[in-house]
Amino acid sequence: MNPLKFSPIFNIYAADLAIRNEAQMTTVEDQLMIRDMIELIRQGIRQKLMDTYWMKNSRDLLKNLDQLLMLFKIVGFSEHLFNTDNLTQSELNHFSSFDEDYFSIVERMIMSNLRLIFKLPRDAYLDSFMINAFNANTHIILFFLPLQNPYFNRHFPDSYNIGFTGSIIAHEFFHSFAPNMAHDRFYQYAQYNKSLSCYDSFYSENMCFNLTLGGNKTRMCVDGKNDMIDNIPDVEGTRVAFEILKQKLGDDAKLKLLPLPDHLPFTNEQLFFIARSQFWCDNDFFQDETMAQSLRNPGPHSPHIVRVNAVAMQMSEFGEAFSCSPTDPMVTTEEEKCYLLPSDE
Repeated sequence: MNPLKFSPIFNIYAADLAIRNEAQMTTVEDQLMIRDMIELIRQGIRQKLMDTYWMKNSRDLLKNLDQLLMLFKIVGFSEHLFNTDNLTQSELNHFSSFDEDYFSIVERMIMSNLRLIFKLPRDAYLDSFMINAFNANTHIILFFLPLQNPYFNRHFPDSYNIGFTGSIIAHEFFHSFAPNMAHDRFYQYAQYNKSLSCYDSFYSENMCFNLTLGGNKTRMCVDGKNDMIDNIPDVEGTRVAFEILKQKLGDDAKLKLLPLPDHLPFTNEQLFFIARSQFWCDNDFFQDETMAQSLRNPGPHSPHIVRVNAVAMQMSEFGEAFSCSPTDPMVTTEEEKCYLLPSDE
């Protein structure tokens, strides 16, 4: 039997093992740094829940704190994925359509230099399994590839590691409180529904593109209602990750410092947003056909350019980091910003 053709799940699992065993994510120091980051983010979200004004006097607060605490993390593919009987339905849906030879993908990733890594196609297998993470409702899986150079290194500045890896982790945690995974009782609160409506409107009205398709000009927009499943964790996760960065630095003034003055002309706050966005900055999405294909996709993921720009527009910290003026396209008013767990009415 050729194991390369055995099953897509086996291929993905074995590829992740190959990365774990042959690449750099093998040291205790690396593991501890990631685990510490996970717990800092968990505590940051815990504080968000406790500060949410419409939930302060409700027993639902206790239920959600318990849910947050019970979410456990798996770094790298869990052994349980090898047995399809143990897969959740959402995991089965993700894995069902993939039959690539993942060993060849791993070989390409390990043998390529940084320049070639960024030229690899941003196809579904790379997004869902090799680069991103996965919230399976009861646990969060962090694959090993985003914990490798050029995405993670324990010697990189905190602003870089938290910007990329921290944002991914926080995004996955926030799935538990966003549509599709949030407890049904959330919907009894008018403010929660108001927040969802805000996100729907913001993306549907602001993330629109004038495209030329087949010689004809057309205007296409993000489906804010459908895509909020991932759009909300994008924004809320990045907000929490930025708060964790400030906590790690210990002094807001350090946000303005250059962590790598001999190599990069970026401050800590700028490097955070650059790291958070680097994977999504894909030149393919400057092609109208590719953009249209992504906008038509019925899945919950917005085009990459949206996942970069919408977060920037929803966070005043971005405008402050890059000294944007009030008229710049990445700057929005406070009334245009949306908050899933607001602390004030």
